[in-house]
Amino acid sequence: MAVIKGIAGLEASIEINGERATEYDAPEDETTPTDLTRDHFFLPEQGPARWDEEGLPVVVKYIAAQPGALFRIRIRKTAEFQQHAHHISFSINLDGSINTSARHEVGHYLPEKATGDWDDYRERWSANDKDGNWQSLYLRFGALDVDGEANYSKEEVASQVALAKQLGVIRVRVDHQLRSSAPYRRPHGRPADHATVDKLGEKALKGRALDCKVALESRPTTAPITFKSFAADNRKRPFALFEFRYRSLDGLMKEGIVSRPSAQPEPEPVQEDKDGANPVHPVVIKPEEGHRVKRERTESESTNAAEFRDKYKTRRLESGRFEIDLTDD
Repeated sequence: MAVIKGIAGLEASIEINGERATEYDAPEDETTPTDLTRDHFFLPEQGPARWDEEGLPVVVKYIAAQPGALFRIRIRKTAEFQQHAHHISFSINLDGSINTSARHEVGHYLPEKATGDWDDYRERWSANDKDGNWQSLYLRFGALDVDGEANYSKEEVASQVALAKQLGVIRVRVDHQLRSSAPYRRPHGRPADHATVDKLGEKALKGRALDCKVALESRPTTAPITFKSFAADNRKRPFALFEFRYRSLDGLMKEGIVSRPSAQPEPEPVQEDKDGANPVHPVVIKPEEGHRVKRERTESESTNAAEFRDKYKTRRLESGRFEIDLTDD
């Protein structure tokens, strides 16, 4: 799970189809989003000098997305976490344009201060459709159509560049919260405005390998139980932010986040029969152990043997060997 240096006991992760996504470290020049400064965070318990030394309370990780797959964001708080308000909550921004409602600790409306472990996730939230009906919006990855041949005007390209800068990013903000009101059933909610980009020109991506997006899946539901909450910071700033940048696995390889697998060695070529139908593998026949292989004599060796027999008297023995008579006649 992703953790933030300087904030113990707080973790975040993304689960795709029920399985935790593998997290990859961002390059050194991408560890802090360029649009964030110290003033974007509410850190009453920390002096500015400490965070100037340790950096901002932000962590950036890459994950491999799967178009069509449902996903959810999980937050885990352990007893190591230092509580500085009544409880904490987390909310999510997706692709810069979709914002979920906040998820609060269990028991956030009770008088007692929330302490101990908390493990929760966000996979959907409720909103009204255009007819005022309640819908559950489930988080899902979708495919992004990238057109490398379309001719867009300068104005269209500029507009797409602005949209593309926010795509492929999931931000999870964590806030200190004061005690909430008692739960009640909400009569109506905000509109389910979740229009997303379906197609972009390749020039708008500026070299990034974006090939997927966040797509929401709507399912009918009933009015949810809700409450009124109050942020500990009057400017409603988070004290921590987790940023997950997603691409397909191929996109991560193109951007150099994940190494491509090494190439497998090519198989040795095989011979084919004269018809080219059945491969014929060359066979090497080795002599059996303990047996000698008969060698044919050369022409010169045969000539020398004949001359030897003419010069000396020889006689074949029963054993098969030759006896040589060296006595004078």
